[in-house]
Amino acid sequence: MPSVSFLLKKPAKTTGLSLIYLQFKFNGMRLLASTGHSIAPDLWNKKKQCVKNNQTTTSDGQHYLNDLLLNMANVVITAYRKESNHGDPTVKQIKKHLDDFFYYNIDLEQKEKEKIQKEKDKPRLYDLINRFIRNEILYKGRPKSDSTIKSYITTLKHLKAFEKAQKYPIEFETI
Repeated sequence: MPSVSFLLKKPAKTTGLSLIYLQFKFNGMRLLASTGHSIAPDLWNKKKQCVKNNQTTTSDGQHYLNDLLLNMANVVITAYRKESNHGDPTVKQIKKHLDDFFYYNIDLEQKEKEKIQKEKDKPRLYDLINRFIRNEILYKGRPKSDSTIKSYITTLKHLKAFEKAQKYPIEFETI
């Protein structure tokens, strides 16, 4: 019968923190994988093999550490069951599922950060119109005339009035 347990490595001399390992035993084989997270040994419950405080988060603050450990255990057990349908699973096969779990989550977090950064970098319609009004964007290397600036201001007022009246956001994507 497969079993999952979590172990602490010997504490580092410099920090006093211990790295948490997942140990998965199945069919006489053993997978030992680092979780990538460390904890002070006095905050670890050896009997329950989890962090004593359920509110303890990973170093990046994104996840509760106990939830991450539970998810890792579920990944290896699910991988074992899935691979068992095709014969006896190997340590390498189970490890691949665990690696995919970590890389998938990292990719999602990275993609989310990139998406947020793109949104910040993307020019907004009203910002662009205001740059035209302030003559930051020149026409053939020359500032625009006062009458052109007035027409830009009028257009901006009409857009904002429409947006307010129709409750319809005016952005590049919605035009």
